Parts: sequence; C-alpha cells; structure tokens
Amino acid sequence: MDEQTFETVLAKYPELIEDGLKIKGRQVSMYGRRMDLLFEDAYQRKLLIELKVGPIKDQHIGQVMSYEDMLLSPDDPSIRVMLIGNRVPPNLRRSLDHHGIAWKEVSVSTLLAHLKNKRDLEMLGLFQPEELEFPEQVGQKDIAQKYGVSNSAKDRKPISSTVLLDGYSATLTNEEVRQLFGEKYINNAAQKKIYMNNATTFKLWANYIAALLIDKEAKDRGEKECLFESSDIKTKLKSLMPYHYDKKGTKISGLLTADVKVGSKYHLGFPCLEQVPGSRLYRFIGFKIV
Repeated sequence: MDEQTFETVLAKYPELIEDGLKIKGRQVSMYGRRMDLLFEDAYQRKLLIELKVGPIKDQHIGQVMSYEDMLLSPDDPSIRVMLIGNRVPPNLRRSLDHHGIAWKEVSVSTLLAHLKNKRDLEMLGLFQPEELEFPEQVGQKDIAQKYGVSNSAKDRKPISSTVLLDGYSATLTNEEVRQLFGEKYINNAAQKKIYMNNATTFKLWANYIAALLIDKEAKDRGEKECLFESSDIKTKLKSLMPYHYDKKGTKISGLLTADVKVGSKYHLGFPCLEQVPGSRLYRFIGFKIV
C-alpha cells in the first residue's frame, strides 16, 4: 500500500480515525505546511492529519511537533494535529503521549477488513494482489469472486477478514517484523527479553515465533505434547509473514529447524527446539540458555 491509497481510504471512511469527522480537503497547505488530510470534527474543530505508511518512527514525532509549533496559533486555537501510521510501537506511543501529540494506529489489515465489510470493490482494487491475499491479477471481477460480492444483495456471502497479524504489512523491514511479532506473540517476560535482545538473526527469531504458535495451537486443542516437522515451521512462516518469507535477507538456511535445535552451533547460545532422538520431529522448548 502506498501513501496515496492510505489517504484515499481514510478520506472516504474517516470513521476509521474517529466518529463524527467530515472531510474538508486533501494535501492542504496551511501556514507554509502541506498536510495530508483536513477534517472537521464533531465539535467543528479543524483536524489536520499527517499520514505515514508503515510504522511511526522517531523522526515523525519531531516532524509533527514542528507542524504544531507553526499551526497552533492564537489566531486559530481550535486546530488539532494527529499522526497516523500503520503501526505505532509501544515506546513511541509513550513518547507521543508525553509530548501531547494525538496519534492513531490504522493497520493495513484494519483497512482491508473495513473495505470488505463495506463491499467497496473500487477501494479494494487500489491494493496490491499480495495484500489482498491472493496471487492472481486483480480486477473488480477477481475481488468479487474472492470475497463473495455480487450486485444482488441476496447473492452476497459473508466476507472473511484477514488472518494476518494486525500491524503486519509489506512495508515493514525484517527488524520491524521481528519487533512486532515479539510484542504481540510472546507473553513470558524472560523469553521476550531474550527474543528482543539476542534473537536478532532471522533463522532464530522466525523459527522461535513459528514454533511458539504451533505449540500454543496444539495446547489450545488439548494436546499434551506437540511434535512437528521442519515443513510445519515453513508452512507457519508462509502464513505469518507472506511478504517477508523467503525474500532477500531471509533466503538462507535459517528456515531449517536444524539451525536452532539443541546441540547446533548456529543458534547463538539460545536454541528453541529439541529434536526427538531417532526422528525428524521437533518439540518447542522456548529459549534454553546452554
């Protein structure tokens, strides 16, 4: 998704930002600054939006603060400024709150789910095929077939929402994906500390997350022990990170479970898998310091 698509969807569906907004302009110049979107809120105040595709970063906070210094004047004290990104990391949320900067996280998956619910073929057609989770060349007919949309209301089928993690998108770097998955999937504080500080290579953190989820899903089904093959890890990675799996920087032997099993020299001292003797099966043990 590019910034123009992001802007177009929010301009049409401002409820994704907050209730009661009315669009007043796009790419608006005010006091020498160009802002992406201008709304009027429920209290007739101006709301200026600065959009960022992907995660919010430190430099974006400084940028918005400079906007506020310019825009928030005694002549027009009702102006509000908000920073919106596909992901707002927890540490930056604290920083934004500290500086009193309004922010909103609107992920690609949130946008797609909203458009699917609205059955908005035109807006869905602005996204790349891989973002819509099917590889064929996409046109309105393709989208209608994929999501069960027809011109007749009685023929419409329920629309399934994306299964991708909220906040995950093709615009993220490998490092940003690692941080996102660690924040969302790891609950154990000790394991999360190792993951965030030591599991920086793709072969280690990707295998850990995949195995963690496979193990959790098995326990949720009531299984006492989960044993899986290396192919199960690869299948899970394809579904977790379709935009990053087997791409530049990850196209290495790092997708092989052998690299992170107990006894391997490649796990950097933090193996997370144990191989069942005499078999090709593995069990998830979490990071085990050896």
